[in-house]
Amino acid sequence: MDKLDPYKWSVLPGVALTIGLAAIGIFGNSNIVWATVRKSRLRSTCNLIIAATALSDVFHQSAHIIFAYFYLSGNPFRRMDFCFHIFAVSAFNICFGAFLVLSIGIDRLICVLLPTTYNQTNKTLYLFFTMVPPTAYSLWILYYCYIEVVDERQVVAMVAEIFVGKAHTYWHSAQAVIYFVTLIVYAWLWFVVKEKAIGSASKRLIKSLSFVMLTLVIGWLFVGAFTVGYGSTHEVVTPSDAYFFHMNLGWLINLGMAANYFIYFHFNDDYRRAFAEQLGILTCGLWKPMEKDVNSTKVFATSRTFTS
Repeated sequence: MDKLDPYKWSVLPGVALTIGLAAIGIFGNSNIVWATVRKSRLRSTCNLIIAATALSDVFHQSAHIIFAYFYLSGNPFRRMDFCFHIFAVSAFNICFGAFLVLSIGIDRLICVLLPTTYNQTNKTLYLFFTMVPPTAYSLWILYYCYIEVVDERQVVAMVAEIFVGKAHTYWHSAQAVIYFVTLIVYAWLWFVVKEKAIGSASKRLIKSLSFVMLTLVIGWLFVGAFTVGYGSTHEVVTPSDAYFFHMNLGWLINLGMAANYFIYFHFNDDYRRAFAEQLGILTCGLWKPMEKDVNSTKVFATSRTFTS
């Protein structure tokens, strides 16, 4: 019988990376939400969806901090029903945040293809209907997580352990479809942008959104492809195998979420300025915000024509 050793040396690098990237991701994505609250220029429809995605990523990555608590306590094993209750919010947001990456791409595509209609649309209603599909999808997966829980089973206290049975199958299949459609949407977006000869400032924001999307999608696709490949070539995947893969491959997904802050910092002047101010606040003035003048006309980030 396979005996899982959660402290085996071969998983320690993955454990450290998972926890470290989660901490960085929570800091960065919290800053994105904070910047959206502080700056009116970052409250366009697209910016609000970006902030919702960032908040969802915070809840997702908080699961790894909970895991760290139990792991460092010396006994990470807990009943599966207990794990479901403490990780339900994170599990919901794993699905919700992934879908919102697609939603951002669709939002930008509509904005470019139908700018007049886009600007005349009621922002509140638009945001409401944008949130309905990811919410429905996330609740659907969470429902299957709930009905597949085995109350007495002892598992390592980590969010991945509640995706079992049908929940695991449906989730992996749905994620693959979502990310495949996401790649198509962003490819279409870039084609339209090039055809319409949109300005360099707009392209910089689209580039930042595309990098955010790619860092996340590539991580998910790599992990998914490896999981499917390993499962198809091995008749039985033991708990030790599954734990090893979660720890040593799962951090790639967290790397994508941790990168959001740095990508927006590098590519978008409005986010960079807000982040610099916030670093000044957090460091009690030790970090000096940049004084550089920046062109404030951002077709996708701030202009009423494309982002209201």
